[in-house]
Amino acid sequence: MGIDLRAAQFLVAAKCEGVCFSKTLTLGHQWLMLSSADLRSIFSGLNSVPPENKPGLFADSFLRALGAEELLAMDASTYEQADIIHDLNVPVPDNLKAQFDVVFDGGTMEHVFNYPQAIKNAMEMVKIGGRLMLYFPANNWCGHGFYQFSPELMYRMLSENNGYKMEHVYAHGKGDRWYSVVDPEVVQERVELNRERCTTYLLVQARRTTEKPIFHDLPQQSDYVAKWQIDATYRQRAIGQWIDAHFPEFVGMWLRHGMARLRNSWNHRGTLRYGKHFTPVKLLTK
Repeated sequence: MGIDLRAAQFLVAAKCEGVCFSKTLTLGHQWLMLSSADLRSIFSGLNSVPPENKPGLFADSFLRALGAEELLAMDASTYEQADIIHDLNVPVPDNLKAQFDVVFDGGTMEHVFNYPQAIKNAMEMVKIGGRLMLYFPANNWCGHGFYQFSPELMYRMLSENNGYKMEHVYAHGKGDRWYSVVDPEVVQERVELNRERCTTYLLVQARRTTEKPIFHDLPQQSDYVAKWQIDATYRQRAIGQWIDAHFPEFVGMWLRHGMARLRNSWNHRGTLRYGKHFTPVKLLTK
């Protein structure tokens, strides 16, 4: 786990948006995984001196350069010189709750078996007005840890029900392109990456707005919730209305663009090129 170029760009973009890093907790002691050239490029945009970069160096200086005046690392053991020794599989003590402006996970929680408890711990340790920032594997990472994660999970957990407001969900795959990921509840369908061949990451930023009992109502997948809320009669009527509304659209598509265009559009589904789910964006880094 560590701060590589993706994580660095993500954190710097948050800084440029005004996120306060004054009291920061990292889950796992993050290593600095950047070249000196990358550091110079990133910090030239911030008009500040880049932190020192040496092989085997923790990322503390990088985070301090973003404004972390108090910086702590949490881990289950001392082998990477963590400041707080705690196993995220079990609840954190009350004295750690609502204490941090930023809680950053740069690749820890996919290795924690009791993920619901681990993410609840992270959410509870953020101050009201602070941010939870996550960087984790989303696709083609089978075997890296216990889990890979979906946008659906992030949107359902980091919601108003749990005292959070989602600010960004980004996907990043091969190359330097960033994508904003839509909420499956908004498009009323599953947002999937089942045909993307490259390893893909999700980067999430959410603000804690109020203190609520986290997971008092357990998250449910949005498409199932929608199905549960309609009875069979309404469902049949809704299907008929949908066909009536969209049939002319499909006929028009067929006539205007032909089968090739329709086939190509379908072929992009499940990849980052599917524009209904993934929108290319440029991160603010200056």
